[in-house]
Amino acid sequence: MAELDRTAEDSDISNEEHERPLERSRAGLKIWLKRLVTFVSFGPGVLGILWLIGRILRR
Repeated sequence: MAELDRTAEDSDISNEEHERPLERSRAGLKIWLKRLVTFVSFGPGVLGILWLIGRILRR
């Protein structure tokens, strides 16, 4: 019975280890998107960003 308890605990630990990188990447993506929205909102604005992309693509 002790072996069954260890096996269940080990599988829980391995599941947590696999979820952590996914959670970190989601958190990183969320922070990056917040920064992008803040930059566009308080920086050059949406039209400024579109103008800049258009200038880059024309070259």
